[in-house]
Amino acid sequence: MRYYSVSSPAALGLILAERRRHRNLSVIELGQLCGTTAREIRRLEEGRWIPSPSQAWSLAEVLGLEPEELAAWAVRQLLFHPELLAEHVLSAAA
Repeated sequence: MRYYSVSSPAALGLILAERRRHRNLSVIELGQLCGTTAREIRRLEEGRWIPSPSQAWSLAEVLGLEPEELAAWAVRQLLFHPELLAEHVLSAAA
């Protein structure tokens, strides 16, 4: 099974956390490299946050994953989790 074929944000979070640890990155370092915050990385790894497609692309590049596939996964998840999409819209409007 590929990492991006998982249907659960929590399952993907576990995989991304493992990739981050494998690359010896802290959540702070990964956040800085991806242009996001350590808080959002923690929430992602806990399955409580879905990155925007551009954030997913950056995460994939840093973690050595396939950017196109992870960005497409993020788009699908945001479409199926409108409450999480609202977070992105509201934060972009602020």
